[in-house]
Amino acid sequence: MNKILYEASYIGSPKIFLMNALGILLGIFVMSGAVHRLEKRQDKETEEVGFLRKMSGIQEHFILDFLGIVLLVEIILMILSYNKVILGYKKGKYFEVEGIVADYLDNSHGYTFRVNGKNFKVSESNFVDWGYSYWALDKNVITGDGQHLRIRYIPPDTIVYIEEIADE
Repeated sequence: MNKILYEASYIGSPKIFLMNALGILLGIFVMSGAVHRLEKRQDKETEEVGFLRKMSGIQEHFILDFLGIVLLVEIILMILSYNKVILGYKKGKYFEVEGIVADYLDNSHGYTFRVNGKNFKVSESNFVDWGYSYWALDKNVITGDGQHLRIRYIPPDTIVYIEEIADE
């Protein structure tokens, strides 16, 4: 009997989803705290502010703006990746390959393998990726050469489904 080892859900990998959500919440928290601090400092300042004090305020605004842009870019990349991977998979816009795992190589940053001529690279968790990812503390579902698998993926190699085919 075949066994499904992994399938992407609407939230992708729960760990990646949680890390993305926590990252965004932390970014928003830091940004709101920094804005509150700047507003509070500006309220205390008088009209006679020295040049160095003005430069310090400009630097803080620049850093705050930069962090805001980085946070916005991260959110946009997450949404675009979600649209491509999760919604693409749910709409059937994926490729499927079935065969025996070959050339399996495991290292500290992930692993690589080949199934029926298609090369895959599974890396450590990536905050923007919604497919199958490697977690050092978790058991990998792909164990090595000789495993008979059916894999669905979004090009180039984002795995959204892994099924182990039982030998008959």
